[in-house]
Amino acid sequence: MRRFRFLILLYLFFIPLHAESKFIYEFKAKKPNHFHYIEDYLKLDSEILSNKFLNIYIDSDRSNHYESALAIERGIKLAFEEHGNKLQDYYINFIVLDHGANTARVERHLQNFIEDEHALLYFAGLHSPPLLKLQNTINDNHILTLVPWAAASGLTRTTSPENYIFRLSIDDKLAGTMISAFAYNDLTCKKPHLLLEDTRWGDSNLESMLPFYLNKGIKPRITRFDWNTGKATAKKIIAEILNSDDDCIQMVAGVPEGKLFAKYLIEYSETKKIPLISHWGIIGGDFHKFINAEMRKKIDLYFIQTCFSFINDKQSDLAKSVLERLKAKYSDINSAVESVK
Repeated sequence: MRRFRFLILLYLFFIPLHAESKFIYEFKAKKPNHFHYIEDYLKLDSEILSNKFLNIYIDSDRSNHYESALAIERGIKLAFEEHGNKLQDYYINFIVLDHGANTARVERHLQNFIEDEHALLYFAGLHSPPLLKLQNTINDNHILTLVPWAAASGLTRTTSPENYIFRLSIDDKLAGTMISAFAYNDLTCKKPHLLLEDTRWGDSNLESMLPFYLNKGIKPRITRFDWNTGKATAKKIIAEILNSDDDCIQMVAGVPEGKLFAKYLIEYSETKKIPLISHWGIIGGDFHKFINAEMRKKIDLYFIQTCFSFINDKQSDLAKSVLERLKAKYSDINSAVESVK
């Protein structure tokens, strides 16, 4: 089985995964009301019944960032369909899981993987902290882990002699610096406020953002916040920032907290308005619905994103083909441009 895992590593990174990291489709499918489920992607046939199959785990945050979880799942499945859902003579069976950003649940899913004699590889997404905490488990058990969306530097920049986590994503060692450079150079931000979630993902960005400003003789103010920060706390944080002389906010947040901070920046916008430059965590869910197009006119919002997008003017033949296949396969995908009214 380990031989297969190394073969698939080389194989997969030459397959276009198509796991679009920016939410650009018009997804109308509703989030399932159950908390955790397993979906068998292939019908049972004689080859599967005779154990001629391999399991691929797709473990993402369907509870809090459903849109990104759905995009990851659809992209992976579409890529395998190009190859008949087979690797050599083995059928591929997908096990789709919801970790809900809960490290304990990720650990249970990894244990299931370890005990599964048909397990081949483990796809993870959106969050870095659970993977960072369980990195030793992944490496010690040789769990081939492919990550289309998680940015913490430590996932791939590790002192471990072996690292089984491979990322096709932004790397915070670069992203944090680029966000800061954009704020400083393009927005002339000289008194930034770093608004970072209090996790190892937040730490990863602090390690790149802070030195950028210190090297320019600027000591930014820093606020850390927890996951599930409520409305009252978010409003207080924004009020305190706007009552200072800070001239921009660099935010590292997921959708639940990010949309609250944006909401209160909008509420205070008639009194004071400063730019919000965000990491890409806010585009992984329903931020665009909560902060709709009319609301976004009242805020100077920027976020970092990878270069590829289906809405770019120039598209390769492969990208065009992928989009057409997605539209044909999923009735809720109407175009490459999401309608946000």
